[in-house]
Amino acid sequence: MTDTEIRAALTEVRDAVVVPPVDRLAFERRVRTERRRRTTGRTLGASAAAAVVVAGAALWAVQSRGPEAPDPTPAAVDPTPTSPQLAVVTLEGQLVSIDPTGTGSHAPGIVIEQVLGRTRDGVAVLRQSSPGSRVTVVPMESDGELGRDRSTWTEYGGPDVTQAWLSADGTTISTEELDGTLRVRTIGSADDTVVAHLAVGAQVAAADGERWVERLGDDTLRLHTGSAAHDLEVSGSPAAVGIVQVAGPTVAVHTRRGVDLFSADDGTRLAVDPDGEAGALSRDGRLYAAAGSDTASVTDLGTGTVVRLRGLDGTPLDASVPVRWQDRDHFLVVGTDAVRTGNHILWDCSYALRRCTERYDDPTGSLGLPTS
Repeated sequence: MTDTEIRAALTEVRDAVVVPPVDRLAFERRVRTERRRRTTGRTLGASAAAAVVVAGAALWAVQSRGPEAPDPTPAAVDPTPTSPQLAVVTLEGQLVSIDPTGTGSHAPGIVIEQVLGRTRDGVAVLRQSSPGSRVTVVPMESDGELGRDRSTWTEYGGPDVTQAWLSADGTTISTEELDGTLRVRTIGSADDTVVAHLAVGAQVAAADGERWVERLGDDTLRLHTGSAAHDLEVSGSPAAVGIVQVAGPTVAVHTRRGVDLFSADDGTRLAVDPDGEAGALSRDGRLYAAAGSDTASVTDLGTGTVVRLRGLDGTPLDASVPVRWQDRDHFLVVGTDAVRTGNHILWDCSYALRRCTERYDDPTGSLGLPTS
């Protein structure tokens, strides 16, 4: 056949075959499926690799576009990532537990004033009574189910409690009472110890077991450690002091200018200046987590190293407790954002993974974190 005859034959074949039109929607669905398959493969691969090289290796955040290093360089002592935990909060004046995924909660209708924190087997709360309040430990199962049977509740002080604190290790409860005494009770014991008789006009600012901070009538803060007392030299006016926290070797005093840190042994001021203002000490008192507008950070109080976390797309509440640690890795932040201005949004932040994740959106604007 000549070239002309071959071209003519091919043209006849082309014209005889009907080519169906491209199904664009089906094509796009196949593309999206393939992208998800590849993304999942990269994510699982990176997660497995991270699990193998946890010891000494920098943690990597895995996103759909591929792995990227955490920002900035890890601190001198980095925690091993822990699993997200149950969050116990106040919601519309009731005790509520929120599961780690944020998709479920338990609310047995227990009306409370505030959540103090978690104990080994339950949740310590402050309940309204008369003439003061009562401290009650409500049992909680591992899945977050709260005890509804009041016969299983345990009371530690009341009905004359005005303020209460759960120790950082969750084993003791300190109460300031209407008779001007500060009492310490070990959870599981019926005995209590009178730690101090407060002077007229004085009150307790913070307590962690038998270490406590007293606010005198002139607003001076005095740290008590056993039989010794040390005045804390707070920057600015003593009247500007807000929340005070005692944990491990550290005392944190929040003021309008920021936060002042002191040794819990002798009251000397610490040289480190933590990043951010609204924040909280870790349970061991060696870290300070802070939250600001679209930012969260953790300061190592031993080295001064600051680690910044991603994912907090909002602003912490202007409240007494906008940040609270759950363990050596995770801390919670409650705040709002530019769109959901009336809501209270709960973020779960991981120091080890350098990331905050939104866990719960409360449209009632009543969600509050534990105070201890």
